[in-house]
Amino acid sequence: MFVQDISGVAKVTKGLTLYASKNDKALQLSKRIAGGIPRAGDVPDAGPVVLPGLWTIDVSLIGDELFGLNHNTFATTRNVLNDLAILLMEGKPPPRLIEIRGFPEPPQKAAYFRYIP
Repeated sequence: MFVQDISGVAKVTKGLTLYASKNDKALQLSKRIAGGIPRAGDVPDAGPVVLPGLWTIDVSLIGDELFGLNHNTFATTRNVLNDLAILLMEGKPPPRLIEIRGFPEPPQKAAYFRYIP
């Protein structure tokens, strides 16, 4: 549904950013309950969802709480909050912080971004 609906959303918004993580246990459970249907915020081995009009940032390297869900990583990590603030206040595309780098790395054109602490 996300892939189908995102093009419509991207037409009416600016700076649409998906923070994705392979460590998000809530998304893993959701996928299992849905019969294996992938979730937009997950990062499988092939990489996260990459779509036109959407900036995707893989934040998998931030936090891997042993007993936590890792579902609120984006909201509890200062640098990710700083990234959100720059997006909201200035509308800049990634990379907005030095820790956010394009992937694959140059000279190839970046398909999405990764947070590297």
